[in-house]
Amino acid sequence: MQEEPLEQQYVFRRYMPVEDMFHLLTLLTSIEFYDHDGDNASEATLSEQLTWPNHHSEQDCWVIEASGFSHTLIGYCSVFAL
Repeated sequence: MQEEPLEQQYVFRRYMPVEDMFHLLTLLTSIEFYDHDGDNASEATLSEQLTWPNHHSEQDCWVIEASGFSHTLIGYCSVFAL
């Protein structure tokens, strides 16, 4: 049995703050529910990150959606300039 390429299993794309904020918050809240890491997954925290110097979320962040489930985020990545 041949596996589908990752591009067909998942959708990798840039983060869009206005469209993705709620969905990213859902993902981060779900992760915190299981790992109890103490991360503050709140809308205020995510909104504050958008104002950080040298951080451009549309360029510096990516999300992964489950294929066929628009806005069901299953992954998130961001890079920050120092």
